[in-house]
Amino acid sequence: MLGVTVSITSPARTVIECSRYRKKVGCDVALESRKDALQQRHTTVSELTRVAKACRISTVIKPYLEAVLA
Repeated sequence: MLGVTVSITSPARTVIECSRYRKKVGCDVALESRKDALQQRHTTVSELTRVAKACRISTVIKPYLEAVLA
């Protein structure tokens, strides 16, 4: 995407940042990043939960992670 700078720190942090800035990068990017990271085993649901709590976005990402577990 043009005009959006994203730092890549860890796969889990990148997924959480995509969710945090979903209005700038698009909801489809946020959903796709989460799906790809979990399918390719770059991160786990527990790691995403831990990083989401640290970044104070756990209430936003919680429904999406529960859908993955269901």
